[in-house]
Amino acid sequence: SLPSLAVTLKSNATLTDLDLANNSLGDQPEQFRGFAEALGANGGLQRLKMSGCKICERSAEYLAAALAVVAVWALLSLWG
Repeated sequence: SLPSLAVTLKSNATLTDLDLANNSLGDQPEQFRGFAEALGANGGLQRLKMSGCKICERSAEYLAAALAVVAVWALLSLWG
């Protein structure tokens, strides 16, 4: 669940790769917001795959704000 992922991201700065492709994560903006904030707060994440996650417009806004905080991405896959 998104709340569980958010807790994990906030507490695990050693995580460098996260592949969540093809999951319906972005169609719940209320829960997605906390997850997006955790993405921005995680200091170790370098590669993120969220292709095919059905991200709605509101969730995309949260994601964009969070991703802007991260200075460098080695891989960022968000299509679909």
